[in-house]
Amino acid sequence: MRDLRKRIVEDACTAWEVGNSKAALINFTDDVVFSVHAPERAASVIGCGQGKAELERRLGGYLENIQVRYYEVLRIMVRGDGTLRSSVRFIYRHRREPFEIEGTMSHVWRFVGDKVVRLEIFYDALRMRAFYDLVADRM
Repeated sequence: MRDLRKRIVEDACTAWEVGNSKAALINFTDDVVFSVHAPERAASVIGCGQGKAELERRLGGYLENIQVRYYEVLRIMVRGDGTLRSSVRFIYRHRREPFEIEGTMSHVWRFVGDKVVRLEIFYDALRMRAFYDLVADRM
């Protein structure tokens, strides 16, 4: 099960890298709970919510403005309680402006069986705030 969960995380990240939010969420439950911890100006995806449809709507809205240029899983750590922690290196680019942001983020994935029931995403708040201050009027 541990290897399957790691593969699910890797597959979700690969789908996100090519901008396919629907494929990224294929192994999420319909009532998944999610939290994206980042500066308040950081776009439509920020905050807490529930439901795969809501998460897909928010991610799709994000991808309307931001292109994922690079997204590499650096590490996945499996915990005994059904939780995986991952770290990712990313490069995002604003679609209509020449602004890019490069950084790392962390995820906490909670599974029941082979389905994601909770996802938390943590960004470098100062880096994200600086980027979104540049593009705030363009999103």
